[in-house]
Amino acid sequence: MHRFGLFRGRWRPDVAVVLVPLLAILVLQYLSSRRLAEVELIAHQTTIARYLDAVTADVRQVYEDAARKMLDIPADVLAAKRFDDIGRHFDAVDTSAARLLFAATLDGCLCLTRYYDPTAGTMSIGAEPDVEVVVLRASTLLRLRQQQWLDLDVSGLDVDEADPANRVVYRFVTGAGGNAIGLVG
Repeated sequence: MHRFGLFRGRWRPDVAVVLVPLLAILVLQYLSSRRLAEVELIAHQTTIARYLDAVTADVRQVYEDAARKMLDIPADVLAAKRFDDIGRHFDAVDTSAARLLFAATLDGCLCLTRYYDPTAGTMSIGAEPDVEVVVLRASTLLRLRQQQWLDLDVSGLDVDEADPANRVVYRFVTGAGGNAIGLVG
């Protein structure tokens, strides 16, 4: 060891030439490992967010498909106000995702509405006030479209999220000429 000058009172320049790059490499490794930890955390959060987005999209698609099957009421049945046939349709499809279903026809200024309770399997005239308000709001939109005061897309499902605890999914039903007949939800 004396040969390298480690135990003498002074450092030799060749030792400094070796130690300085080693210290520089050590500092660079420390800094890069800190940066790697930060990037790894961001990558993990991004992966989780993408995974949750994919799961949310899948769940939304499952519920949307179920809602389409539930709310696939033919326009002629709704126009004829054959609520017994609508009740049989609701009996025939899986309604486990719904607490209450409704079918409403536009008849002039009136909105004739029937509510279907999936647990009891019965149609009734009235429902909870919150649901009746949503049906009234949606039927008003449909009436405004019918009077050509509002340009409204009636091709798909709509969701009323005014009350997040009680989301209402509904579909506008139109006739062959695009005239508004009613809505189901």
